[in-house]
Amino acid sequence: MWGEIMEKEERNEKGFEIYVESMAKSADDKTGRIIPILRRALENQKGDILDMGAGGGELTQALLLVAKEFDVKVFALDRDPRMIKILKEKFKKEKKAKILKADIENFKPKKKFAAVVCCSIMHEIFSEEKNIEDVKSTLRNIYNCLLPGGIIIIRDGVKPTPENDMVLLQPLKKELLERFQKILNFTGTQWTKIQDCHNLNRIRVFLAISKENAYELAVKYQYPEINWPIELKEKFGFWTKEEAKSILEEIGFEVVKLESYLLPYFAQMFAKDFKIFKWQDGPACVAEATSARRRPGAVEIPYFDTHLIIAAQKEKRG
Repeated sequence: MWGEIMEKEERNEKGFEIYVESMAKSADDKTGRIIPILRRALENQKGDILDMGAGGGELTQALLLVAKEFDVKVFALDRDPRMIKILKEKFKKEKKAKILKADIENFKPKKKFAAVVCCSIMHEIFSEEKNIEDVKSTLRNIYNCLLPGGIIIIRDGVKPTPENDMVLLQPLKKELLERFQKILNFTGTQWTKIQDCHNLNRIRVFLAISKENAYELAVKYQYPEINWPIELKEKFGFWTKEEAKSILEEIGFEVVKLESYLLPYFAQMFAKDFKIFKWQDGPACVAEATSARRRPGAVEIPYFDTHLIIAAQKEKRG
């Protein structure tokens, strides 16, 4: 299983700096998907906002603009003292922003919130012990932090289905083939190198791995090696859309929005770096046998979705 061989590590100063900078790469996607949901929620249930796992504060900044619009506050929570230092400096002049140092899993606030935002947090909670019960426990805690009718908004990874299907990953550059192999070996992931000689004029090199492991490789290969001991041990796609919905409903939430998508930033990067194929054994019927595309060989398939966005509401009281 991806990354299970690695032990807990801490980022050094340089690695931490790179990690904080990387958060800004998808800032537009985060705000573009979360803010409209948040604004509609506050129109129905006015109250303060909790940003769980606020990190460097890129999303917090956007949440703060909404908070000012509705005359409420944003509470930015993180457990890392280095993040807390960044947040306090960034928002030291903002009266609507409150910084909290606490652990997300057992945070017990003195007040309740109209909205709780969790961006790229749930996969980290799961990854610490590879235990879905930790995620459920955190979601129950969030449920208790919400006002009646309050909403949780989650943006995180999404496990592809069916995850055990074998796919062929074709790096488009020699240096990427070497990097992919190095990462797979580093994480102890099973893989096989395949050369497709069906067309002798164009020999292609593939890495055959499970769809689930191909996903984990695809969303992490850009990470600098200095952060591999931390970033590669995490399981970004720890739940499918269906599993996420089921878990939230089990806790008592009503899921009001659920969709998965390919992050535009990733889509541009993938298109330059690799393709994904499935092996096709041949025509399914005689009528199809005349089509050149139905000959045995590798057939390109679309990239998988990388993220999901979920909005779920706590039940209202009578």
